Amino acid sequence: MRTTVRNSYTPKTGDYCNMIVVDNDKQVQYIFDCDGVYTTYTSKNQEGAPKSYVDARDAEVLAAAKAYTDAYNPSDMATITYVQEQDANTLQAAKDYADSMDVVTLGQAQDLISSATSSVTNNLEGQINDLSNSLSTVARTGQYSDLLGLPDIPVITMTTVDPGEGAPLAANHFIAVYVDQESE
Repeated sequence: MRTTVRNSYTPKTGDYCNMIVVDNDKQVQYIFDCDGVYTTYTSKNQEGAPKSYVDARDAEVLAAAKAYTDAYNPSDMATITYVQEQDANTLQAAKDYADSMDVVTLGQAQDLISSATSSVTNNLEGQINDLSNSLSTVARTGQYSDLLGLPDIPVITMTTVDPGEGAPLAANHFIAVYVDQESE
């Protein structure tokens, strides 16, 4: 029997089966039999079921054991030799089945996985190296100085001298204009 604690519990027939319910608030134990019928036991100092409950259950067990013994027929029982033969046949059938299967051991499976992983890794490394080698130098280094075919960037010259109104200026020549803040 198992014991559970339910404080402030109001028992009902069928709530539990083969259980002892302890209500510490009320200092009561409710003992439920296999049919869910309960007996109230009020002694908190003693654990377990009352003697009348135990005696009744002992009587039931003894009656069941006697009924089984009276009905026992040795010819209905299997011999040890028969059981051992059946066990041996079952084990042999299981072994034959396992031997017929295309199975691998855990170690073999791990070796296969390791080999496949290594093959995939090596293949990927080769593809990555091939891709890297096909890239230009600037793509691998990220340095502007490794760029081929650099464009010519004209030098811009600045002057503060006004060449005069209508005077042509070179494409890369600009005039810096300063505004005198004090004259405004």
